[in-house]
Amino acid sequence: MEAFQQLGGPPPLYLPPPHHHYAAPLLPLPQPDLKAFRSIGSPRRPRSEKKPIPEEQKDERYYERRKRNNQAAKKSRDARRLREDQIALRASMLEHENAILRAQVITLREEAQSLRELLLHEKKYKALDVCAI
Repeated sequence: MEAFQQLGGPPPLYLPPPHHHYAAPLLPLPQPDLKAFRSIGSPRRPRSEKKPIPEEQKDERYYERRKRNNQAAKKSRDARRLREDQIALRASMLEHENAILRAQVITLREEAQSLRELLLHEKKYKALDVCAI
């Protein structure tokens, strides 16, 4: 339990019981959609200066293009928000897994130390038994 107090939080969902000699399974974590984590590669071009369109040039074709552009911009913003949410969720899951793994490392180190001490005591008693004979 010291391990959890050192981490400054509640214990994780699963830790192996102390003093058992087996590899404990890790928590199964949901796998995120890796397509959302592609790098945003191409550099952006600088925007051209915005020029107002005169009213006489605003025909049906203009309004149709504006409508399509607005829909595309909304779709792009929604996709970006979704990607950002997925990245935040993945970061949160990794932080949780990291906390569990750190607690397991601390627990296993404590167990290894206690086993070393137990082994030392056994060696001392065997050495004393040999000397007593």
